[in-house]
Amino acid sequence: MQLFDALELEDGELVCFVGAGGKTGLMLQLAAECASRNQRVLVTTSTRMFARQLQSCGQLVLERDEGKLLGRLDDACPDCVRRARARRVPGTGGTAVPGTYEGRMLAAGAGLTKDGKVVGLSSETLNAIHRAGLFDSILVEADGARGKPLKAPAPHEPVLPSRAACVVAVVGADALGSPLTEQYVHRWRLAAEMAGQDPGSVVTGSTILKIVSCYRDLARQAAPDSRFIPAVNKADSRELLGNAREIAGRLSQSMARVLITSTVLGDPVLEVLP
Repeated sequence: MQLFDALELEDGELVCFVGAGGKTGLMLQLAAECASRNQRVLVTTSTRMFARQLQSCGQLVLERDEGKLLGRLDDACPDCVRRARARRVPGTGGTAVPGTYEGRMLAAGAGLTKDGKVVGLSSETLNAIHRAGLFDSILVEADGARGKPLKAPAPHEPVLPSRAACVVAVVGADALGSPLTEQYVHRWRLAAEMAGQDPGSVVTGSTILKIVSCYRDLARQAAPDSRFIPAVNKADSRELLGNAREIAGRLSQSMARVLITSTVLGDPVLEVLP
């Protein structure tokens, strides 16, 4: 199943990806799906992302001034019709953007750092772009996790615009059973505090539920009308699929909809709970 269908998306929606364990790969999968539906798609971030990842989607527009950015995006939209064949996207663990598609794709940010990262757009700017109606879908990476399978959000995270229609909270299936340490968990001390566990103790389904529940509460505060959908990602093997099912079963006890996904596949959604 495609992400677009599993998330029950509609044209004109703003979708944010938070958490850890493959946000970028899932977001780029969704971008390709939207493009294959001949949508105009904007892919961006509200934190920081490697420029090469955003450039894999299409022309990258960098502008800090909100008014100028809207003008440049408006000018670029008619020229961003794009054809692409299945290819490997840099920085996503070998994720393939599936299929041959024709769509309208742009990427955007506020600027570029010395280490090649795009500075994200503010919540206010993202809301303004959505109000302008230039795109059929706006996809935002709204959290950073430094490649770890699990993350606890700090007080200033994630950066969510109020007009977000859907917030996808990603967790890696490989987080289950790992120690609650810096090697596996971004903001591991905060994660231990949230879960009521000792640092270095084992990450369980209960650990993940408490962290994902925190993300849900933050999403409700920032975007009260948004749908909150956890995605247990990296179910890339029989063992990891078992992990994903255990995590998703725990999450589904208090979440209306939970996805099990793998970006190794062309159609990334393996299962939908309940």
